[in-house]
Amino acid sequence: MKERAHHPGEQGEFAAFEIDRLVLKGADRVKFLHGFCTADIKRMHAGEIREALILNTKGKLVGQVQVLCAEQVLELVTWPGQASVLREHLDRYLIREKVEFEVFAGEGAWFVWSEARAALSNLSELAPGHWRETEYPPGLCLVGCGEFCGPGYLLLPRDGSSPAKLAKIAERLENSLGLRRQAADELERHRIGNRYPKFGVDADSETLPQELQRDAQAISFDKGCYLGQETVARIDALGHVNRLLVGLRWESGPLPQLPAELIESDSRVGRMTSLASGSSAVRGLAIVKRAAARPGVQLRCGEAVFTVE
Repeated sequence: MKERAHHPGEQGEFAAFEIDRLVLKGADRVKFLHGFCTADIKRMHAGEIREALILNTKGKLVGQVQVLCAEQVLELVTWPGQASVLREHLDRYLIREKVEFEVFAGEGAWFVWSEARAALSNLSELAPGHWRETEYPPGLCLVGCGEFCGPGYLLLPRDGSSPAKLAKIAERLENSLGLRRQAADELERHRIGNRYPKFGVDADSETLPQELQRDAQAISFDKGCYLGQETVARIDALGHVNRLLVGLRWESGPLPQLPAELIESDSRVGRMTSLASGSSAVRGLAIVKRAAARPGVQLRCGEAVFTVE
């Protein structure tokens, strides 16, 4: 019998993943966070995950988080280096509310993904957008099914992410579940292929929420007032923003050093911010003018040519 060929992602893959967490405690934590992000926190239940964007008074991004709701706390999972920034931002608006912040910076974790969700059925029975704590050798582990780096599972040791504990989890993922350990660049390919932006790379303090094209995942348009909501509502009423985050597919030419300008018909139309090459097609992310964001448009980046996907 002919052996079936393996395709990347088919059996499930995992890679090292570093995160920051900002934990909110106190009786007013839900009401407080609800007033400072784009997600509807008040409608969350324990065990749920929601993506949220935290904005400034002008409606531009301060940070990008996945909110994990528990019975007594809210945990904001974000990119390394962001938890302290978010704490400082939120703390300046804290007056009489009963809210306490705790920062956990640079925590080691694993991220697991697969093109075929069935390949991960033995990892957890969690539905997308949910999380729980479970015994996972060598101890208690947070397992979340959501878009932390594109769709997949976050595995975070609860009592400290020491190298020894992470190694034990990796051993089980490989030996018991048959998952393939990958280098960081493969996880980056997964992120970029799913058009999941990284704050500080693909988005920054000049980015408007709707430019990321994640309205369905991260923005509630009926939750009521929050900081920056006026700008979000005005853009929604106008119907569009002038720039959009798009995925790019490499066609030809030497790959550029990033960030790099993108050109269409001799006019600068945007900037490529992420790029990943590997076993299949080379793909990137870019913020471009709306007119250049149509699928099939070809853009030059140095001597290379890319197509908008």
